[in-house]
Amino acid sequence: LYHGKKNIASYLIYHVLETVGKNRKKNLCITFSRKRGRVLIYRAAVHELNDPEYVRFLFNKKQSKLALQVCEPIDQDTFKVPDLPTGKDIQFEIASLNFVSIIYDLMKWKPEGTYRIRGILVEKYRLLLFDLMQAEEISDAEFIDPDAGRLTTD
Repeated sequence: LYHGKKNIASYLIYHVLETVGKNRKKNLCITFSRKRGRVLIYRAAVHELNDPEYVRFLFNKKQSKLALQVCEPIDQDTFKVPDLPTGKDIQFEIASLNFVSIIYDLMKWKPEGTYRIRGILVEKYRLLLFDLMQAEEISDAEFIDPDAGRLTTD
């Protein structure tokens, strides 16, 4: 987790913002729940990144941007992507109350709220970019991956 200093997160997000359009696909999403202390990464988002083995978050506090980037297991702050077999109701959730709390506090989100953010694919940097200012509050019952249990190819 990077906190907005001059680092790879700031560099990547700054340069990505210069080149990326506003095309957001429906299910390239992440969802935050402070109540659960978890971040849900949609299966479609993982698929759009070519089903990587490892990912990491890059955070730019100044611009309120979060990136989910494909990485190597030796990189700092990585998460192993679970096997997401077709036909199984398996969701990719990352349990980190500290990380979730940092995002909620910085964004001044309601502690009891659940928030979904749509992402933009940036192929050049092998990442999905999320504008945290565009978060939409959803019901806690919507903390599900709509594609769990089926394969999406769109």
